[in-house]
Amino acid sequence: MSKSVQSLEKTSDAPLRTPIPRILIATDSVEKIKGLATELRQLRYDVQISFYDGKTLSATPRRAPVALICYFTKFMDKSAGIIRILKSHYAPHDIPVIGVSPIPHIHTDTFFDTVLVEPVHASQIANRVNSLIRLGAMEREIKLRVRTLEKDFGQRVTIEGDGEHPPFKILFIGQASPGFMVIINALQSKNVETVAAFTSFSAFDYLHETKFDAVVMNALDHPEPALSISETMRRNARLFHIPTLFLVNSDEFEYSQKAHSYGARDIINVNSDVKEISGRILELANYHRLHDNLKEEFDSLGGNNSICEKSGCFTNLFMERHAERVVRSNHKIKQPVTFMAVKLHLCCSDDVSEKHTDKALLQFGQMLKNLVRMQDSVAAYDPDRYLLMFPGSNEAEAKVVLERVKGLVACTAFEGGSQNSPLTLTIDYAIAEAMPHENSNFTIDRLMSDLQQGPTRNFLEASA
Repeated sequence: MSKSVQSLEKTSDAPLRTPIPRILIATDSVEKIKGLATELRQLRYDVQISFYDGKTLSATPRRAPVALICYFTKFMDKSAGIIRILKSHYAPHDIPVIGVSPIPHIHTDTFFDTVLVEPVHASQIANRVNSLIRLGAMEREIKLRVRTLEKDFGQRVTIEGDGEHPPFKILFIGQASPGFMVIINALQSKNVETVAAFTSFSAFDYLHETKFDAVVMNALDHPEPALSISETMRRNARLFHIPTLFLVNSDEFEYSQKAHSYGARDIINVNSDVKEISGRILELANYHRLHDNLKEEFDSLGGNNSICEKSGCFTNLFMERHAERVVRSNHKIKQPVTFMAVKLHLCCSDDVSEKHTDKALLQFGQMLKNLVRMQDSVAAYDPDRYLLMFPGSNEAEAKVVLERVKGLVACTAFEGGSQNSPLTLTIDYAIAEAMPHENSNFTIDRLMSDLQQGPTRNFLEASA
């Protein structure tokens, strides 16, 4: 483990306290869903399959899934009845239903939350499932925050959209090869605004100046600079959520696993139908746009009593009032809630003014707030102590966020040091999943106590 990060966890392989989120696939063709099941398992879902033979739906699990995929090829006329039975079976859980069909369905909005029509790629279905689950979690959290603000802080909250729907904006990075240009032209015909960048330098100029809904990178001849650009975006809090897609020749591209580990949201074969390619790009762009719209709703919530004016994070009073409501709500639907406490230590061998140390701590708090999902909460307990709450996430998933925090710590220097001794940070942390029998404030107090008992440093200590 790096010396710049101190862990206060009892063990790195502690058992999960809640089950892995489950996806249920109802299908009449096991062959059709093999690739989809693999994609979903890579996204850390427990995948269960219920096979329908025309008469009986087998192997319906007792525990409710977080999403239902209905993928029928022979018995499409039976899908509506099967959905009604499954929804009744899992009531009162509100489960999003994703339909996949070889032909367009009639009146699909009656039964499905969303429908994809073949030809459709497994990763496209997985992305649609993942986006619906995340958007549902964000909407639940908005309702809970409104309730906390109204009941505990006496605020009257009204959320109103502006009603505007500007065209999607897509950034294309790489050489203008024929396959690349065909996709750009297809999107432009759908009133999509496209911007082309031929180098990584111009790409980041665009990314820092303009808001994009998705980034498509040409990796047909070589995996670079697509891999480096995607990795760099995942290390930047502002660019982290923008979906990146790789355009490749699947017969020659040998870096799929590496691309996924570097943050690629989709890898598209240039030889696929152009409608499929543009559909997959717009699918991710639409999810990102919905995410941004909900972010604006999140940002409109709060006030002087609940938001720390300097860092933009929640106050400890808001967190303590809100956490119990979140834990109760998530445990009711069998979803975990995990907390992570972080203590910051400033490191510099030079003398640093109090003005610069205070500014550095607040800047990191602001970066921390932008690093997590919208439905997560970040509260400033002190200038150097923060508490993060992750609804719907277990300890293993919270550790994924921790790795992003470590990456942010490793690559950030603040104003106030010198070239030979920059002003940097190290962190201590503690993670705990809220237990169903515990009050949330008990979990928070236990975390903060663990953090206080952990290793400490003077902020003038040199970074090792």
